[in-house]
Amino acid sequence: MADYGSTSTRFRTERSDKYWIPGGDLHLIAGNIVYKVHRHFFERESPKFKEMLASPTSPGQPRPGATIGTAIELDVGSEALDKFLWIFYNPTFSIYKAPAEDWACILELANRWKFSEVKQFAIRELHKQEMSLIDRIVLYQNCRAEEEALIPLYAELCARDQPLSLAESEKLGVQTAVIVFQAREALRSQPAERGKSPLPENVEDDEVENTVREILQGVPQSNRKSISLNGWAAAYEEALASMSDAQARTRRARRIPREEPTETSIETVTERETEASTPINTEPTVVEREFGASHREEEKPSAGTQSRKKSIRKSILRSLRLTKK
Repeated sequence: MADYGSTSTRFRTERSDKYWIPGGDLHLIAGNIVYKVHRHFFERESPKFKEMLASPTSPGQPRPGATIGTAIELDVGSEALDKFLWIFYNPTFSIYKAPAEDWACILELANRWKFSEVKQFAIRELHKQEMSLIDRIVLYQNCRAEEEALIPLYAELCARDQPLSLAESEKLGVQTAVIVFQAREALRSQPAERGKSPLPENVEDDEVENTVREILQGVPQSNRKSISLNGWAAAYEEALASMSDAQARTRRARRIPREEPTETSIETVTERETEASTPINTEPTVVEREFGASHREEEKPSAGTQSRKKSIRKSILRSLRLTKK
């Protein structure tokens, strides 16, 4: 049975107790329940339904959905359609109280049928609901939520102390797992003890979101899906190797000779020392160890940092190609 469009009724149906609306001009079938609702809502809110309901008919024949005989069969259960129609026929004006499971169902149908306003409404209501972070991300990804709804969730996942577990990685899919892994590595220096990796104290929430946003550039949302454990592990190892190479390049300081006026010998120093006009603290901070010794709060990103970001993006693109194979 297709999403909609079949207009034959080959089985016994019953009228909906909730949504057999007097004056309704659109007949829908879900399961063995037939609904009579207003065509206006479906044509106004969904370009998908608008196109289907405008399908030409033979002369003298009723329009699709105009009668029970031409009712449109939907590939959903009656309970799911009841939840969706509640958005338009809520008897309590401006009060939409429902559990997270109902809003998740509404979001999935709104995404499938291209009800964009209903989709955004469902996401706003889901923000108020208690859900696990991983389940929320998976739901939003499957329903193609806008990046602005997903980025704060990715950032929250990157900011927590615990890294992704194997089960969480498989739920999220290889692309999202690698994105989170790359962002966590970019924001941290070295993992702390007991398997935790807290953010440095000087890292703000905006920096976490900006890091995720940069890594997401060039990664199609449609490719963030689950793959086999072996595929995820291969992509993870490739990303890890890429990160190790980038860190080695970033932390390597070129040494140049400098002739001291009071000494006859040649002393080797780092470039950072030759640029400093006054004595400075040469002990690297946590941020410097991660992004390179030349990193300073008010300076532009170093060449090593830029090289590392390019390496991150290349690693993600390689893992994209890995999943396609």
